[in-house]
Amino acid sequence: MNNKIRILIVEDNEDDFALLIRELKKSNYDIYHERVQEAPEFRNALKKEWDFIISDFSLPKFNGLEALKITKELGLEIPFIMVSGTVGEDIAVTMMRSGAKDYIMKDSLKRLLPAIDRELAEYRIRQRTRLAAMEKEVIFQINQDILNTESLEELLLRIHENIKKVIYAEFCFVVLHDTSTDFLSFPLYNIIDQTKPLPHRKSKGISEIILDIGKAMILNRTDIEKYLNEYEVDYKYKIAESI
Repeated sequence: MNNKIRILIVEDNEDDFALLIRELKKSNYDIYHERVQEAPEFRNALKKEWDFIISDFSLPKFNGLEALKITKELGLEIPFIMVSGTVGEDIAVTMMRSGAKDYIMKDSLKRLLPAIDRELAEYRIRQRTRLAAMEKEVIFQINQDILNTESLEELLLRIHENIKKVIYAEFCFVVLHDTSTDFLSFPLYNIIDQTKPLPHRKSKGISEIILDIGKAMILNRTDIEKYLNEYEVDYKYKIAESI
């Protein structure tokens, strides 16, 4: 199980930051963290992927409520925990109503790790539920496209766009083998910085290898490199087919 978590920390006080990191290191997680102190660098940091945001409430040029609002404005559902030494009950209530998952006083940091465990579990459940709903929607849309799209190229393009909603599939191509002519054609070819190949006679590429094996296969980069070397694939096909 992957126990790596990425935490964005909004904190200006060096001593408080050191205490926070010391508490986090007590966990069983492999923690990557980054610290920011002002709104512009917080916005910039949110371009990366985070599992958690931990924020102080009061900073010289920023505050936790602003950080939470920016996160929500950007449509990000990152669990947000406020850790502060100055927050009053009214501010804590406002933060929770605004979407913070918890608030923890700096003199009660022992509550931090249980809060992270709880929120990670709930966040993963939400992710699985959302993904399952999205997969159903994608399958429905693909079925609709099959019924309503006349062009094979257009159909494959639409299927590719839908698949990208649920998995990473930026690099994708479809090969058709005409057994009567032994030619390969590429009705869909989406490989960045590469030109769609012209139809050509079957040769020694990874596509040909899979065709000859005659069964569906899921290959990672290591598998592909193995086949490229084992079958002595032509160099001109290595670049296009080892993505």
